[in-house]
Formats: sequence, structure tokens, C-alpha cells
Amino acid sequence: MAQDCLDDVNGEAPRNDLAVVEVKKYWIGEVDVIEAQMRADGTVMSLYDEGWTEEEFSFMWSGFRELWFDFPMPFQCGDLLIRKNSPFLGEVERPQPFALIRLGTWGRTEAQAMGESERSAAISESLLKHRRESAGSREMRARGYFLKDGSLQENDVERCLDLEYCRGELKGEERILKALSLYRKGQIGAELLLKTYHIVRMEEETERERRSLRKFFTATLQEAGMDRGEEGG
Repeated sequence: MAQDCLDDVNGEAPRNDLAVVEVKKYWIGEVDVIEAQMRADGTVMSLYDEGWTEEEFSFMWSGFRELWFDFPMPFQCGDLLIRKNSPFLGEVERPQPFALIRLGTWGRTEAQAMGESERSAAISESLLKHRRESAGSREMRARGYFLKDGSLQENDVERCLDLEYCRGELKGEERILKALSLYRKGQIGAELLLKTYHIVRMEEETERERRSLRKFFTATLQEAGMDRGEEGG
């Protein structure tokens, strides 16, 4: 029955990769409602039983937050990632890409792959062991470089379980992240990274200035030796 409901929802809204299906089980004299949030392929992302009391739901949710999910992730240092649909946070309005620096689930192997010293790798392994024994999903964080107002900023991202590869085209100043990704992977040097950062910033600033010329008459611009150039986005 649940699959029939999901097929109907997907047929009406094929562009959504998450669908909410409500399954009702009838007993004599009562109705038990279970709401399942599912992907289009039928994978269950979350369950909610309206029959739960607030105390029961709080107990279930707090228990989930205390779990450490110890399974391998495909991401490597320098990967460009985003967090899109999340069973915990809902749909992100505009996923912001970032260049991955580190995952909270990494230990000695990943530290050595990044070229860190044996001492640093041993510390990473010790921290991972501690998390496996006593940490929960709240400690499953990622750290990466974000772009804000043209400046690279290093920040944490909670719930690395929700992360996925950024497969879309990077535009505007976000192109800097592509160069940063290659640098972190050892595929380009610092000089090319810095030149890319500087040139992209200048290109975007020039485009902003060109857009500001739209308020002037064409004849006035021509007299000043200027033209509107190509229409910006």
C-alpha cells in the first residue's frame, strides 16, 4: 500500500526527489497514523508516528542524536560538497558549496593521505576512537572553506550524513572554490590558486561596475569613451 501511494505522488510531482507518504492503519475505535518521508526510489528517510506522546518522541530523537554511524564515506580532502535535502533539516533553499578540509569520521589513514605527520595522524586516530566510544551524530561534522562576500572562510558543517557531491556548475565568485579544490588535492600550486582568486575577484568586480552603467544614457557613455559591454547576469 505504501508503494502505491509513493507511485501516485511521484507521478504527480516527478521533479521532487522527496515525497511525503502518509500510511494509516485502522484499529477498532482508533486510527494510528504513521508518516514516512521517502525518496523517489522508495528509500525511507524518516518515520513519525502521530500516536507517540511528546515525551516518547523526544526520547526517540535524543537517542538518535547519541548514535555514531561508523560507516565509510567516499569524500576526500578538497572535494566540492553541498548539503541539499535532509531528513533532519528539510530542504535547503540554496545549497552553498564548499571545499572539504576534514570530516569528523576521519582517522589515521585519512590524515596520512593528506600528508600530515605521524604525530598528527596518531592524534586523529585517537580522537576518532574517542568519538566512536562516546560521541553521537552531533559530532559527525565536516569542516570546509566557504565563500562569503568574496572572502574564503573556514567553517563547520553539522550532520555530514547529509552531504553530497556538488555536481552543478560553479558561477561567479564560486569559481574560486574549484581552484581551491584542485589546490587541496595537490593538482595545482599556490601561485595558480592565488592568481585565479585575484582574477576572478577582479572579473566579478568589473561586471558589477558594468551593470552600474545601465543608469546612464548610451550617448553619454560613448562621449566618455565607455560602452555598456555585454549584459551581465
